Amino acid sequence: MKILSLLRFLARQALPLRGHDDDRDGNLLQIMRLRGEEDSEILEWLDRKSSRYLSPEMQNDLIKTKAAHGLRQLRLKLLQSQFISIMIDETTDITNKEQVTIVFRSVIENLTHFNLSNHKLRGQSYNWCTIMSGQHSGSK
Repeated sequence: MKILSLLRFLARQALPLRGHDDDRDGNLLQIMRLRGEEDSEILEWLDRKSSRYLSPEMQNDLIKTKAAHGLRQLRLKLLQSQFISIMIDETTDITNKEQVTIVFRSVIENLTHFNLSNHKLRGQSYNWCTIMSGQHSGSK
């Protein structure tokens, strides 16, 4: 399971797992070696295992598994929430490819400890875009 925590760290930092030409230069293997200096089990595991356990296919499978687990956890949290909101933001990169970010927010607890009523809870969120709201144009 230690490899999964290292994989999660690299993914959260948006760092690539593999190197350019050789997997020995990849961040995953290098961080495993670094952690192995403190935990000899990791180095022993690296010495015992063949490279197929760190292959690009295996790394992709591990990432997909972690992503699916994260989505299941998010779904459970949203199902328990009294209220949810969704924010969607799109940007187009220099290759004209659209990339979408979806953010879910939830309210699980009662807001009475802030003297706020859940019945009046509403929200709007704009990503620094003043043209999105207005009396005569934009989103309403």
